[in-house]
Amino acid sequence: MVAVAVVGLLEGCILDTTYVDVAGAGDSESVGASAGTTAETGSGGVDGMDSVGDGTDSGTDDVGTDGADSGGTDDGAGTDGTDGAGTDGTDGAGADDGGGTDNGGDSDGGDSDGGDSDTGEMALPCVPPFTGLHLWHRYDELIAGYYPDHAPSSSAGHGLDEGTTPSAGWVGDGAQFSGSAVVRVGTSSILNPTVNSFSVSMWVRVDPDEDDAVLVNKATLDLGVPDPALLDRGWILSWSAGLLSFHMSDGPSTVVATADGLFLDPGAWRFVVVVVDRPLGEIRFAVDDQWSAPQPFAAGIDVGTSAPLRIGGFAETGAWGLEGELDELQLWAKVTPEAEVSAQFFAGASGLCFSCPEEGDPDYMWASQDPEACILDLAPAIDCPQDQGWTGFENICGCGCHKTGFGGE
Repeated sequence: MVAVAVVGLLEGCILDTTYVDVAGAGDSESVGASAGTTAETGSGGVDGMDSVGDGTDSGTDDVGTDGADSGGTDDGAGTDGTDGAGTDGTDGAGADDGGGTDNGGDSDGGDSDGGDSDTGEMALPCVPPFTGLHLWHRYDELIAGYYPDHAPSSSAGHGLDEGTTPSAGWVGDGAQFSGSAVVRVGTSSILNPTVNSFSVSMWVRVDPDEDDAVLVNKATLDLGVPDPALLDRGWILSWSAGLLSFHMSDGPSTVVATADGLFLDPGAWRFVVVVVDRPLGEIRFAVDDQWSAPQPFAAGIDVGTSAPLRIGGFAETGAWGLEGELDELQLWAKVTPEAEVSAQFFAGASGLCFSCPEEGDPDYMWASQDPEACILDLAPAIDCPQDQGWTGFENICGCGCHKTGFGGE
């Protein structure tokens, strides 16, 4: 394995230098020469904590038969190809140039070169949450029947589970939706963008036999009929026949945008983003880190509604209920930049970083650090002096007052 320093610079936020182990893909794991050279001494290429020699290591998993390594004498037959031993990037200590005396003498197959399976994949560090994050459901746990909100200092609300089941997600655990299950969030004003810019992002895997589904919505419908085409007021992000669609309406005016050119294939986890850019009057979609062309809309459409936020379907049971899985649902009170979308997508299963404030943090006044007590309204009341910059919050860490408001803004 190779120790690589990864340093990220995003939106003025410098990620900590983090060292990760890389399981190289064949030719990137080691650089040894071999092809039959003889009688050149080598240290056996101490790969991480392994002793990697030469010999007949074919180059798939760096385990190798290591010639006649058990006794320490390498016969020099050397078909070491590209993955065997040698200088081994920065991780090995030996030169193992193909033959001679293998100083390891300890049979390199026992540790299979770090146990990383040589897939070529690199474990990237998580990405620190960016500003403007108002709602963040990770779906890792239920507390008193709710999926807790993880957004920093948010008061947007926890998600009441109405029929989902736990499942393996993309970042940790996720939520499985059956077609009739939804997660419902209250009517916090933070989730009511009215005439402001906002963005929605999530990891989603739609079942292969699914035809159409509502992913998330904050909407009222004409006659209560569950169909995005009958939107009366609010907004809806949906999927149908492989394409994402976004509806928004203030009653008299309705806008429908589709993610032309971006196919969301069923059965696979994909990172989905929709951005409503008010200053530019555009709606944009992203699937993974690929973006659709912007689609214009008329200014002044007010999507404010008293309807709760619903994930996985409408309030009404029946058509358009999601059959599949969701993970890492996020709502942003801003136009999410392409660089932030790419950063989160390429972070893969590491996702956004999360940690609760440290004990004694002067920017927090706690009513309770027990999230269940906060959810069940058992925490003592606390007054947040807004004229001094304090804002009330409730999330997975507890509830109370935060000095700088939600999202670090």
